[in-house]
Amino acid sequence: MTGRLGIIALLAVIFTGSAFASGGPQKSPDTTTQVQVATVSSESTWMLPARPPWCLTEDDYHSRAWQGALTGTFVATEYFCTPAIDIFDGYAFWDGGAVGLTADLYAVGTLSHLTLSNPGGTYNPAVSQDDVLVGTETLGHGKNAYVLNHYVACVYWSAPKFTGMGPWTGTWTATLAGSFSAITYTLTAQMDYFVWRQGVACPAGQQP
Repeated sequence: MTGRLGIIALLAVIFTGSAFASGGPQKSPDTTTQVQVATVSSESTWMLPARPPWCLTEDDYHSRAWQGALTGTFVATEYFCTPAIDIFDGYAFWDGGAVGLTADLYAVGTLSHLTLSNPGGTYNPAVSQDDVLVGTETLGHGKNAYVLNHYVACVYWSAPKFTGMGPWTGTWTATLAGSFSAITYTLTAQMDYFVWRQGVACPAGQQP
């Protein structure tokens, strides 16, 4: 179910007075402050064989989606392989390859910020990318009317963008903060340039 359809279904449950299907909001294992958010509603992973299983490298894929209510700050991370640190099968030069990370948020409520960040290091510069509001619509009628906002943030590596720098490495942090009655939030690491370019609707200025 897409983010927009997912949140519409979630709000339909809220407006009929029912609790979340999970039994109520729960604290996510990725949180670092007091947060109420439903558990991961879906997760998809694909990793090349004979690669480090604990970090992402060329052509790997990892996507997680959360659904529920949020009050506070929710933090999730992705770790991209780093040369000389992530040694596997005798090979010491694993890295994140290309391309990067995307955050897709449908929300009802107030957003403080949605930011993708990497502290940088030997192989890549520090990066901090904030969200862009890409859509707003009012749904429902009367007392059940609500404003649904759509936010997207994208970071990617490409040789033309960072000449002389290696592919992404290390820990990426996705920080979502605000107060929402409902969200559907998807964080995706896609390390295949051509698939990523075809599958992600990134804002202007955040596209390869």
